[in-house]
Amino acid sequence: ATGIELDRIPMGTDPM
Repeated sequence: ATGIELDRIPMGTDPM
């Protein structure tokens, strides 16, 4: 995941 995602989404998870 991106640096912005890490704040709310667990590492290794990519919503895109």
